[in-house]
Order: sequence, then structure tokens, then C-alpha cells
Amino acid sequence: MKCEDFDKFLFENPKAKICPQEFVEHLKECENCASLWKIQETLADIGEDKITFSLSPAQRANLILRAKKEFFLKTASSLIEDSFVVSLLLSLFILGIIASATNLSKFQLFEKVMPYIKLFSSQVAPFLKDIQAVFSSQAGSILGAMAVFFIVFAFTLFVKTLNPKRLRPYF
Repeated sequence: MKCEDFDKFLFENPKAKICPQEFVEHLKECENCASLWKIQETLADIGEDKITFSLSPAQRANLILRAKKEFFLKTASSLIEDSFVVSLLLSLFILGIIASATNLSKFQLFEKVMPYIKLFSSQVAPFLKDIQAVFSSQAGSILGAMAVFFIVFAFTLFVKTLNPKRLRPYF
């Protein structure tokens, strides 16, 4: 019997716990192969010593509840931050439209488009004039800008909570 045959046996049977009779005599004579067999036996026994870990249903429910609370706290703060940025940009866009509404009729493009949006413009024109009256003073401009921002912020937050994309993969 050669050491190479025993090495081949170990390689082909990595989880062997019993040594075949043909290798018993070789293990008595060869110290190197005997030490390899001891290592093999030790490694084969390691996988069987599994530690069981269990939680009671109350502990499991408590851990799940705490994880959900932490997740919602993190999601809520990012939801508010995202809504704040989007609201700021949208309110600036709306304020730009309100500020430029008086000069809109001076553009040549407006005269070409006017016949197509006559119904819309006849309904919106009085409303825009009332809005511009609010923005005519400095205090009115500040209060109007804040009102536009808060309205857009509330709407953005409402829309984001209707369809929270971040919550779908987790629950």
C-alpha cells in the first residue's frame, strides 16, 4: 500500500468516518497518513455538532416589531427630505409661472397658441390676476411664496405616501 492510494481515498471520500480494512495496516506503519486520518475524523465530526438556536414566539414578534419601527423611522425621515426637495423645486417653478403670467401675452408664440387655448386662458386669466394681487406687496410675496411651498409640500408628501416604493420589497 502506498501513501498516494490513501491520499486518493481521502480526496474521494472527504466525509469518511470509517477507514477501510485495506488502509488499517498502512496507518499503523505510516505516521504521516495516520495524522491525516485523525484530521479527517476530526473534520468529519465538526459538522455534526450543530447548535440549535430558537426564540420564543413572543421574542420573535418583539424583534420583528422593533425592526419594523426602525425601518419606518428611517424611511419617514428620507420621505420628508425627498418631499422637501421636490416641493422646493416645484414651488419655485410655480412661482416663476405666476411671476411671468403678466408678460405672457407679449410673446409672439402666445398669440399663435391663443386660439387653441382660448377656453383655458379665459378661465385661468381672472384667477392668475387674483393670485398676482397677493404678490403685489413684499409681505404678500413672502406669505404667498410660503403658502405655495406648503401647499406643494403637503401635496408631494401625500402623493409619496400613497405609493411608497421603498416599502414594497420588505413587506
